[in-house]
Amino acid sequence: MGVITGWISAYSEFVGQFGAIGWWFSGMLGMLITAMAFAAWGRFRLYTANADYIRRAKAPTDGVNPIEGTFDRKRIRLAEFLPPMPVAVSNKTFTACDIFGPVVVRLVGGTTFANNEICDCEFVAVKDGAVTPNALHMGDLTIRGSRIFGVTFLVPEAVAENIKQSMPGANWLN
Repeated sequence: MGVITGWISAYSEFVGQFGAIGWWFSGMLGMLITAMAFAAWGRFRLYTANADYIRRAKAPTDGVNPIEGTFDRKRIRLAEFLPPMPVAVSNKTFTACDIFGPVVVRLVGGTTFANNEICDCEFVAVKDGAVTPNALHMGDLTIRGSRIFGVTFLVPEAVAENIKQSMPGANWLN
């Protein structure tokens, strides 16, 4: 774009009185305006993507029965699984679900993650005997092809390395 504005300015009497420096300056000004336009467009796309993410995260979820064992193509807030008594929620399968926090999940027992999209989630390796009364204890989980948003996972140290290898882009806090 800078070349075009420099070339066009060669036909301007006002810019022509400055000669090649005027043409060069016109070209640089055109390039600067083009760069600013692209930057503004990029910022606009970033804001719309963030707004879309927030809109999806705040959208109503499907009413789920936490007693069911299989969830397929559902929008689920994990807070709905918080039991009134501190017992582990186990034997659940999530397939192609949107799973939302914010919630702290302590993984107990076997858990299988396969082909999931992890967004704004953290993983923390905890000692095997650590007491975590404020976390949602979940075990024997299978999560396949799902999107997980805003969940903090407390992972036993014994299996932390396996999870790190299976999910190389995960955000580990320790």
